Amino acid sequence: MIPDFIRLQWVPMGLALSAAALGLSIIAAALLVVEKHSHTHVHEPLTHDHRHRHDDGHHTHDHPSMIDRSLTHSHVHTHERLEHTHPHLPDLHHRHGH
Repeated sequence: MIPDFIRLQWVPMGLALSAAALGLSIIAAALLVVEKHSHTHVHEPLTHDHRHRHDDGHHTHDHPSMIDRSLTHSHVHTHERLEHTHPHLPDLHHRHGH
């Protein structure tokens, strides 16, 4: 059995750690919301398979049987090298050094 004087010390410490974790989480979320990150960058050629549409301005390849460019579908396709500027957050497709 843990003596009361030791057990009572754990409660304030646990609350302090929870408050610190909450504070750090709020700061991290705020930084993600206010971050404005934009500069010219390059997407190297990439061949992959994922769900996409052809009316998104990024998947510009055509299919002989394509009637509706807004239909979502999946197949292996290649993106050519692309150099452009747009705002973005760090993610799988925007890894780069500064």
